[in-house]
Amino acid sequence: MTLLLFVFLQTGSIQKIEYVEHPVSTGLVGDVTKEVIMGNIPRPVKNKLFSQESKATENWAFADSCYFQGRIRNTGHYYAKIDSTGITEFLPDNNLTSTALQAIAAVPEWLKIQLWDNFSRMNTQCQNTYGALILATPFPWQDELAFVIANVDSLILEHHRSNPTIFTDNVKLIYKHDSVLDYVRLVEYSDYTTAKYKMANNNQDTTEIEIPRDIYYWFVVHPVITHEMIFYINPYTADLSYSGAGESSPPTGKFWRDYYFNYPDTAQKTVWSSYGPADTIYAGTVSPILKNRLAGEKILYNNKIDVSASNGAIGKVTKWVNDIMVFNAEGSDMWSGERAWQPVRQYHMHRGRCGEWTVVTAAAARASLIPTTSPNDVTRDHTWNEWYDTDWRGWEPVNNYVNSMAHYEDGGWVFRAVYNYRGDGYTWDVTPHYSQHCTLTVLAQDASGRPLDGARVYVFTPYFDNSDTTLSDKRVTDSDGRAEFLLGEGVDYFVNVTATPRGCYPNTSGGYVKIISNSVAGQHYNWICPSLTGATASQPAITVSQDVLTDTTKFYKIDVNFSVPQEIIRGKAIFYDELNSHTHQPQYGYYTDVAKNIEFFICDGTNFTAYQSGSAFEAFEIGHNTDAGNVSFMCPKGDWYVVFSTKDLYNNGEVINLNMNLYKNLIGVEENPYKKFSLSLSSTVFKKSIIIDFMLPQKEKVQLRVYDLSGRCVRAIIKDEIKTGCQRVELDGKKLGKGIYFIRLDAGKNVLTKKIVKI
Repeated sequence: MTLLLFVFLQTGSIQKIEYVEHPVSTGLVGDVTKEVIMGNIPRPVKNKLFSQESKATENWAFADSCYFQGRIRNTGHYYAKIDSTGITEFLPDNNLTSTALQAIAAVPEWLKIQLWDNFSRMNTQCQNTYGALILATPFPWQDELAFVIANVDSLILEHHRSNPTIFTDNVKLIYKHDSVLDYVRLVEYSDYTTAKYKMANNNQDTTEIEIPRDIYYWFVVHPVITHEMIFYINPYTADLSYSGAGESSPPTGKFWRDYYFNYPDTAQKTVWSSYGPADTIYAGTVSPILKNRLAGEKILYNNKIDVSASNGAIGKVTKWVNDIMVFNAEGSDMWSGERAWQPVRQYHMHRGRCGEWTVVTAAAARASLIPTTSPNDVTRDHTWNEWYDTDWRGWEPVNNYVNSMAHYEDGGWVFRAVYNYRGDGYTWDVTPHYSQHCTLTVLAQDASGRPLDGARVYVFTPYFDNSDTTLSDKRVTDSDGRAEFLLGEGVDYFVNVTATPRGCYPNTSGGYVKIISNSVAGQHYNWICPSLTGATASQPAITVSQDVLTDTTKFYKIDVNFSVPQEIIRGKAIFYDELNSHTHQPQYGYYTDVAKNIEFFICDGTNFTAYQSGSAFEAFEIGHNTDAGNVSFMCPKGDWYVVFSTKDLYNNGEVINLNMNLYKNLIGVEENPYKKFSLSLSSTVFKKSIIIDFMLPQKEKVQLRVYDLSGRCVRAIIKDEIKTGCQRVELDGKKLGKGIYFIRLDAGKNVLTKKIVKI
């Protein structure tokens, strides 16, 4: 019985539990299978903006530049104001504390956006707590710790029982266990860590393989196995009550990575199996210590199918799980039908059905530094495991299935939708691992044909015994309004699309519509969802049209080079978590390079005000649904705005990489190019050095200094009286650590500051 979906009552009857954000009531309300289009529908073509630089003879002088790499949340924007002083940036979600900013600056480049995104969702206290934790964590642990902080739901981190110590313990234990395991070794690169494993083929041809970076971080490092809370758990209680020095604090509370690997558990009660062999674990039995079982093991996997003996660490973990667990979750046993979901509690209870066995296997494997996850077919009512070495391999200790994918379907099972999930709640389909499959693409649009981003697409299928039709899979649409599924063959499929508050289909009270009858392997089904009903809001839109320059004086030249490499899709996990009185519905956030959608334009101050108010406005260099651009725009004097907007996205965010340079025309525009006080940089991001230019309209006492994020002066470049004109100095960054700094120019009563990033 699947742990995550069902609980047994004392009577033994099955009680179905509501899914997160499942429609209130469900039922078949129609059959639109004839509206399904066969074959793949191509995605909308993205616009790449290109404009030609002027071939005229204007004398353009470099004036300023800015660099930005980050993310823009839904209904937000990043913009830069251009005026006579240069470029002024206005960052999206500029609500981060200085401690959070320092932590972001300290972590590897590939982690910065994820960490920034999660910090922006935390309160100030939480930002400071976890930012300080990252800054206080030394090499080589810092990247693992930062990854977890970036990819654990901010609601969990803010919860009153959350204890930051558990996150440092998590990382320390990974390195501690690495030091005593012979089949695995951690490998440190300049900006990430991964693991190498020894593999063999029936005791021959031993080789060493290295797993990809993301496999290591998501399926070894991340402390959430399925949907449990990251707390110290007392194994002797059936709820989340704690005792000891403080709530959820060690030593009374245990963390699964430590408890599974390093400690035996003494059985509190006798448990037995009501299926298959009459296995019994008697009260007082002391379980074997996993660390001892793995001592001296030289290989991860010996390439034996469905065998635990002499099959490397995989075989020994398989045997250990079988030794400490029995297969039973009946209401008549000594635990009164309790279905535990915390790994620590499951280890102490020593019994469960497929849900508990799956969690115990994953916890034992990850504690042993074996990347592991848990496939699930909800309507087949089964879950099991996979481990990764050179690929994902099916694994189910209760049946001694090792590197085995075909047992189920060969036994007559029909899979509907098999998916895996990560610790952040994100799921992805792995149906092709276990079955012939088809593909379903759903396109969700509003009444005006605008794609609905962040809509939840629910797929329903008949339960394996045809007793009911049940939610089987879920996705959140990207900015093109699309969600894709890999589904089994020979099955009927039903769909509900919910995009609160933009409406629901087939109706606002729930329900689902049939779109596929008897699915065919290899077929690609495409279904365009009709207009939603019950909407209290519409998909947001930006109304912009082409502007015309009435003043053709060329004072500024703005060069913008940008790309939109990723989109951030946020949704709610398919399962919920319950924290006593606090019910937590985890938000997953994942990054995709499929749909990339930014609105780009350049406008004057009047039109920018109209844009901010939500009114129609006019602009130049308009890029709709854009994923890259190389723009050069010449304009008269005044205030100008370069804008990247997601105000047409209800739920999703976009990542942008931006380089922008500003030039001023020195011929016929200003008689004295030095009459303005200015500060400009050759670049705002650098590795070794940058050039700093500043202009003084008159002779002044000048201080040019570099400050870190805490406001501490870390470099005094100039402290002298400087004559009128343009001055140039070079900042050597050799002694500056990686991070964010500010260059400040003080000249008389004038002050200018520029942000720089050392990488």
